[in-house]
Amino acid sequence: MQPLCAKCLVKRPNYDKVITIFRYNYVIKKIISDLKYQDKFYIAKKIAKILAPKINDIIANDDILVPVPLHFKKLQERRFNQSLLICLELMNLLNNKPKLVRDLIFRVKNTKIQAKLRGQERLSNVKKAFIINKKYRDLIKDKTIFLLDDIITTGATVENCAKILKKKGAKRVVVISLAKT
Repeated sequence: MQPLCAKCLVKRPNYDKVITIFRYNYVIKKIISDLKYQDKFYIAKKIAKILAPKINDIIANDDILVPVPLHFKKLQERRFNQSLLICLELMNLLNNKPKLVRDLIFRVKNTKIQAKLRGQERLSNVKKAFIINKKYRDLIKDKTIFLLDDIITTGATVENCAKILKKKGAKRVVVISLAKT
């Protein structure tokens, strides 16, 4: 079991576990930036190869894999969701095949770019930014959801996603990311 950070000791997060590989640093920032803004799609495959061994033994066929969504305006600008690309690559590498649900969560609020905000601003920025797709409400009941985000900084995004997943009946939420601050 991983020790809780000081912030999590004060207020437990809605997610149950975080699986991450690296501490966030300049190199990771460059890698993710190249994927997101330079269209270097091969990076998603490399990230999946790094993440797969960490989750292969704990993810099951009846679990659900979900990418953190982008707002449709950001998706139109970027043309792809980097978290979804990583999920698609992961599906090729996992021994067990969880259900990949691309549109389980919608981002209904076009938030400012989190990287340009500070801690409390990030929390406010993503508050009420996500909803569960109505057609999947019964699907997530009593399930373990693996929520994939590229980077976790303050944890505001994954916290808000986990909160609505738990509210709609998810048994566990496991967050997966390449790096965490």
